[in-house]
Amino acid sequence: MGTRGPISAEIADFLSPGATVTDVGSVKRSVIDAVAPHIPDGVHFIPGHPLAGTEKSGPRAGFAELFDNRFCLLVPQPGTDP
Repeated sequence: MGTRGPISAEIADFLSPGATVTDVGSVKRSVIDAVAPHIPDGVHFIPGHPLAGTEKSGPRAGFAELFDNRFCLLVPQPGTDP
């Protein structure tokens, strides 16, 4: 969880206006607090929560088809461009 803010700050200069940034984490408040301050004007940040996975967690539990044919809840923040 502690890397989201620093990584967001690191990629901010490479995000083009009109780009959309989302995430695939489950907890939203900590993601929003860590990422949102680094999103440049003109870039859309829409936190997401994919409804996918298994009973296992962590990076080693992922596999290529993990998100195939799965739903994803989007959590737009107040002021998000429709």
